[in-house]
Amino acid sequence: DLELIEGWLNTKFDHDMVANALDDGALPRFLNSGNPADWDKAVQLFKYCTAIRWQPDRLDSETREPVTVVEEHWLKDLVNHHATALGRKAGASAASLMADRVREVFGEGGRADWSHVFRPAVEDQGQSHVGRGPENIVVEALRDVLLGWTEVDATAAKPFVDGLLRGDNEMLRRVGIHVLNERWESLGD
Repeated sequence: DLELIEGWLNTKFDHDMVANALDDGALPRFLNSGNPADWDKAVQLFKYCTAIRWQPDRLDSETREPVTVVEEHWLKDLVNHHATALGRKAGASAASLMADRVREVFGEGGRADWSHVFRPAVEDQGQSHVGRGPENIVVEALRDVLLGWTEVDATAAKPFVDGLLRGDNEMLRRVGIHVLNERWESLGD
């Protein structure tokens, strides 16, 4: 039944209400469950909600810009409400999903070479560019998932963060540095 949600989010009408209902209902229920299978379902819902589409840039038809399937306001709420809990419950799979989303958004062109222009700071300090919703949302989701995961199982998260630090994607390295800074006591070695 969860696979139906992907279709609902890709409709022209009321797909934002689907995301809002998931934010208020299904996600908290899955994440509050003691059953790891329910946590996997929450990751699947996050996958559908954070999907990225590409469209021609409004100012330059030669380039493409990312667009979220769910309207940015609703998606930001969903991420703010659940990313940390998702990291605590389903650390590895949630972190892999969100690292893939960051890699997708910051993997080519100017976003790959100048991630600091599209997302100046990993932390929430008001430096994020308004109008850069997909860039901001995927970075914040990965950051919060990793902070949640390292909070409950830093030993398991350590190789993942190390992989971010050693990888070739600038934005992923920056997220890794931020998480290392925030969790220095458990990840410093």
